[in-house]
Amino acid sequence: MERVQAMVERDKNHPSIVLWSLGNESGYGPNHDAAAGYVRGIDPTRPLHYESAIGHYWEENGWHGGQRVLDVLCPMYPPIDDLIRWSDTDKGVRPLIVCEYSHCMGNSNGSLADYWAAFEKYAGLQGGFLWEWIDHGILQTSPDGKVFWAYGGDFGDEPNDANYCIDGIVWPNRTPHPALHEFKYLAQPLKVEQDNSTRGIIRIFNKQDFITLSWLYGLWELTCNGAVVTKGELPNLDILPGKSKLYELPITSVTRDDGEYFLNFHFFQRESTAWAPAGHEVAWEQLLLSKPYRSKKYNIRKHEVIRVPEVIENGNLITLSLDGVSVVFNQELGELVEFGGGINLIQRGPLMNVWRAAIDNDGIKLLSDRSDETWKVLSFWKSLGLPALQHCLKTCRVLTKPDQPSSVIITHSASGRDNWNDFTHIHCYTLLSSGKLLVMNQVIIANGIIDLPRVGIDICLNSSLEQLEWYGRGPWENYSDRKSSAMIGHYTNTVNEEYVPYIMPQEHGHKTDVRWLSLCNHDGRGIKVEGSPTFEFSASHFISNDLYSARHTFELLPRRDTWLNLDYCMRGLGTASCGPDTLDQYRLLKSKYKFTYTMELIDKSPAND
Repeated sequence: MERVQAMVERDKNHPSIVLWSLGNESGYGPNHDAAAGYVRGIDPTRPLHYESAIGHYWEENGWHGGQRVLDVLCPMYPPIDDLIRWSDTDKGVRPLIVCEYSHCMGNSNGSLADYWAAFEKYAGLQGGFLWEWIDHGILQTSPDGKVFWAYGGDFGDEPNDANYCIDGIVWPNRTPHPALHEFKYLAQPLKVEQDNSTRGIIRIFNKQDFITLSWLYGLWELTCNGAVVTKGELPNLDILPGKSKLYELPITSVTRDDGEYFLNFHFFQRESTAWAPAGHEVAWEQLLLSKPYRSKKYNIRKHEVIRVPEVIENGNLITLSLDGVSVVFNQELGELVEFGGGINLIQRGPLMNVWRAAIDNDGIKLLSDRSDETWKVLSFWKSLGLPALQHCLKTCRVLTKPDQPSSVIITHSASGRDNWNDFTHIHCYTLLSSGKLLVMNQVIIANGIIDLPRVGIDICLNSSLEQLEWYGRGPWENYSDRKSSAMIGHYTNTVNEEYVPYIMPQEHGHKTDVRWLSLCNHDGRGIKVEGSPTFEFSASHFISNDLYSARHTFELLPRRDTWLNLDYCMRGLGTASCGPDTLDQYRLLKSKYKFTYTMELIDKSPAND
């Protein structure tokens, strides 16, 4: 009771919206009744919450505890299904505000959009609080003069929780993590929907409760395959709270069967506020106007023009050659070792990749042997030896058929332990008449191995390929369960700038729903990869084990070469460092995967414009 009295006295001048905590004791009992009565007697305006009084888990009592004490229900890290079940079954009058959800530790906040979909759809769910705002790193300098953020154990402190205090959605200097874009998008004060796509009519909803949207102005643009076709400014957004309004855009004459069309909207502040200057972007939205993207499905027998490449077998090398494009394979290694026309762009050809530099939600790597960490998926991945995965060539052969391009078919087995049946990767390479290299992949996974970090391939490319372009989701990193805020568009960057400096080095820089990408040198010469239909990727000067073996950013030394990861899919992020694991729909649970992509040489130098 003394603690409660002290809190009341300390916080008596706070606004009435402040939520009171009734202390840190677990459980619920008469003392909490007395404390609640005391607080209400002093200041009846403030709502009370106390997470332990309701029961930690739905299975205990359905969150019905604390009826006499609590004004709000406030579970901690509840699964989304439990929130929905509570909304469907609870007959009380108390709203539910999640006291903590979506733990922000490292590369995190998976399924944030799924939580918000439940908040907005189901009665009684008023939202919740992310944990938390800021990484609690302490600025230090390494022996060689590099500045970095330190955490538990860096000061000789024992015991410690390692990087568990690095759990914010911004870095210690208040620079946003990429996940903050996702939260900002979900919390934006408006929503845009199509009302009549053939006439270009859209509907804008004001999600605010008290003011109009006239404090914002909106711009729109129509894109085709990532290029802007036309654009304009929206009329005044004088939309009342909780209401909507129709707007007609001048796009009815645009043909939409010649590409992929999107309507993009951006909304900005008209005036400066205490939190942002005039012109600050507050909200954005993207609407698909055409049919969903479908890339070319390759059927070699039905390929438009069949010109059979020359096949040369010389010692350990197999070469496919056509119109100056050479594709060379080493039969002993079972690898593509050259792809080019005058300059080789390949340092090491595609090999299956099922590992990622573990994020904190996979398991806190510095604490992964602790009993409360061994249930997490990182412990399972380590038991499979995924960080030490090796490839073993089984077969490499040329397949020829009359009047069809020849193919090189390579089969590898792979394992990180003494079991070469863990993974089988069959990759088939065909040089098409167009000069594109068609690569068809099948990955077969042994029984008992599920829930992998990723399924895809990685390639080591010429170090000059630094200039990155892609058509897919961006510009910031995005994952299968954290991509709502990333619009599909045409983006450019450098490989070096793709690095995201999480204080604990880990997986980063991933992109989803990618139609194509290119990597070029400063002269515009390089390689283009196209999915069939889409793929996921990251480009980096680090491999996964560089990141996984490092404890701090200053320990990382970028590699000279460019490493390209092409993925069928990567496991979602989830929030299991302190919360529910990745949802099933964002996990890799199948035993077989097939994916196809093409590679082609490109030259965007001025001489070829």
